[in-house]
Amino acid sequence: MNNILDIGFGAGSFLKIADENGWQCSGSEYSPDSIKFGEDLGWNVHLGDITERDLPGPYDIIAAIEVLEHVDDPNIILSLARQRLRSGGLFYATTPNAGSINAKIFGEKWSVLSYPEHQVLLSRRSLRMLFKVNDFEQLSVKTTGFNPAEILNQIVNIRRKSESDKSPSFDRVQIGYAVNNTFESNFLLQKLKVVLNKILSILGIGDSVNLLAKKR
Repeated sequence: MNNILDIGFGAGSFLKIADENGWQCSGSEYSPDSIKFGEDLGWNVHLGDITERDLPGPYDIIAAIEVLEHVDDPNIILSLARQRLRSGGLFYATTPNAGSINAKIFGEKWSVLSYPEHQVLLSRRSLRMLFKVNDFEQLSVKTTGFNPAEILNQIVNIRRKSESDKSPSFDRVQIGYAVNNTFESNFLLQKLKVVLNKILSILGIGDSVNLLAKKR
C-alpha cells in the first residue's frame, strides 16, 4: 500500500481523496478538531510540530499545501520531507508566489504580506535553491492563478469619500473561490483558465507556486 503524509492537512480534503483511492494516510496539524477528524477516519495523525521521532515513514509522497509561508524557515520542511521520503519519493507543495503580479503591483500593501500569519514568501528561484540544498530533483515549479480581490479593494478604497464610510473590504479568499467557481462552471472559461495559467507560469507571475520534486 502506498503511504502519504500531508503536513498541515487542515480540513483533510487532500488526504480524504488519497484515502478513497486506497492510500495509507498520515498527517500533522495544530487544530485538535482536525486531529479528531483524522483519527475518526483511521489516519495516523500528529498534533503540533513534527519532531525527529514523529511520523517517521517512509512515505511515497509528502505534501505541504499552503504551509511553507507559515514557518520562519521553510528549509526545515524540505529537510523533514527528505528524511521521511523513500528513494524516488515525491514532495508536493503550494505556497504564495513572492514574484506574483499582485506582489509586483501592490508591494508592501499586498494582503498576502500578513505577518505573523505569513512569515516568509518564496519565489521560484528561492524554491529551486531549497531543492538544491536538500538534494531534491526538481520536476516542476509552476506559478498559477490571479486573484482580482486586491484590485477590487483598491478601487473601493479610491471611491470612498470619507472615513465614515464603513463599507466592508473584499475578502481575498472568498473572491478567489468565486472567480474559480465561475470559470469551472463554463466550458469556454475553463479553456481560457488553462491558457491564462500557462501564460502566468511562463512569466512566473501567478499568485501561487505549485512545486513538485523527487528525492534522489
